[in-house]
Amino acid sequence: MAKGGNIDPVEAESKSYIALEVSKKISALTSETGRRQRARELKKLKEQRQTHKLERIKNMNPQRLQRRIDELEQKKTKQGGHLGQEEKVLEGLRKDLALLKKTTGIQDSPPESPLPGLSQAEEETPEANLSLGKNSIFYDPEWNPFGRAPEGYTNYTLTNLPDPVSYAPDPEAVNIPLPTEEKPKFYKPLDTVKTIFEGSAIVKDRDVRSFMPTAVKRKIDQV
Repeated sequence: MAKGGNIDPVEAESKSYIALEVSKKISALTSETGRRQRARELKKLKEQRQTHKLERIKNMNPQRLQRRIDELEQKKTKQGGHLGQEEKVLEGLRKDLALLKKTTGIQDSPPESPLPGLSQAEEETPEANLSLGKNSIFYDPEWNPFGRAPEGYTNYTLTNLPDPVSYAPDPEAVNIPLPTEEKPKFYKPLDTVKTIFEGSAIVKDRDVRSFMPTAVKRKIDQV
């Protein structure tokens, strides 16, 4: 370093270079620490999402998921391969079903054979099979106005039951003789006694005296 307080340019440049390198190393270490911290947070967040997803789908019915997927796929086929906003729903259902099968070990079951008593139109359109309206054997005007079949049951109409039930009345129950006596009378007897209420006005002497002339009152008092 030169005397008289002057700074050597070479030494000053060397110090600034060293300071710059130290700053770069500190910045690199800080950046690396931040990346590792962010990576750990993202991993933890991903694990939490996976845990929440498993909790959400563990109680799902795989058959219901598959049925909903089949309905959306058939709808997609009818619409020329387009579902719009429901495309994301279909993709999500497929992922949920795959994850559910993976975690529970459910194997793909073979397609079920056609159910007896169903027409070809009902077999090809499961949506119509789920809701038959008043024609359904499950129809009730108050509790089931759409005639939808409960989960796990096949919907039938009254005309295509697989095993129609015929009822033969019991002869002993049909030929029960009716009683020949006079029918019992269930009525309330009429009350023929009439009660007549009569009444007359009650006039007190004090009230009568209040309307008398003063001369008449004096004569009554004298008597």
